[in-house]
Amino acid sequence: MGRSLIAQLLKVCKEHDNVEIWTRWELSELLLSGRDGGVIGARIQRRGSDELVDIHASLGVILTTGGFSQNQEMRDAYLAGTATSEATSGMSTKAEWSLASNGDAGIALRASQRIGAGSAQLGQVWGIPTMIDPRTGKVTEAMFAISKPFSIVVDGCGRRFFSESQPYGEAVRSMGEDKYQQFIGDPTVVPNPCMGPVKEGPFYGIRIFPGDAGTRGGPQTDQFARVLRADGSVISGLFAGGNASVALLGTQGAGTTLAPAMTEGFIAVKYMQHLARGSGGIFEDR
Repeated sequence: MGRSLIAQLLKVCKEHDNVEIWTRWELSELLLSGRDGGVIGARIQRRGSDELVDIHASLGVILTTGGFSQNQEMRDAYLAGTATSEATSGMSTKAEWSLASNGDAGIALRASQRIGAGSAQLGQVWGIPTMIDPRTGKVTEAMFAISKPFSIVVDGCGRRFFSESQPYGEAVRSMGEDKYQQFIGDPTVVPNPCMGPVKEGPFYGIRIFPGDAGTRGGPQTDQFARVLRADGSVISGLFAGGNASVALLGTQGAGTTLAPAMTEGFIAVKYMQHLARGSGGIFEDR
């Protein structure tokens, strides 16, 4: 999800000589100024080795390293038992059910907390049903699979928990009639590409997990993507965006991670530019 957008952004970066991309390095800690405690750079470590490099930043550091979906220790600390519904409250939450990349290890959250950053929404995720693809053995989204015809969803006892006979009203009865609702179905099945009788075998079952596409919590930021301390004061020189910060958007909708990451990154860089010109106040007034 969003791979094409990421590839295009990477292409743009590689076409500019002033953009360096270092792979297989990760954030170790943030470097602080002895004068005001602001961030003046970052110490990074080569993955799988003890090699450390200090990078000094004259204008600021932007944290966009994702959330903590792949950190089981953090999931146990922040996510277990925090579900909003009674049906899922207290259930286990596993990293292997997540669609997030392996780099979502809570690096930004951990580094910012060490220097006093405030955090919020740590008990929330971008929830999405997932499953293990029997062909590859890898986790994949299940949203499209369960919307295809000739299949049903059952609980752990083999009982259906959807009931099409309930009077859901005109809104639900109209679902499947427009192109938007039909795009995840099978276009060769008519009249409804999302529904078909379950009558011809062979039959098989695949477990569906309460997975996620990422976590929604992280360091708190202001309208300029600046990271805030627990008391609301600004940590100078430190910015955050995307899943590495508190989610800007609500609990539903597409593009809820990459879009904020791009927007917050843009705002952070524009803010740094104004600081470099000595006109940060003008930016704030606008």
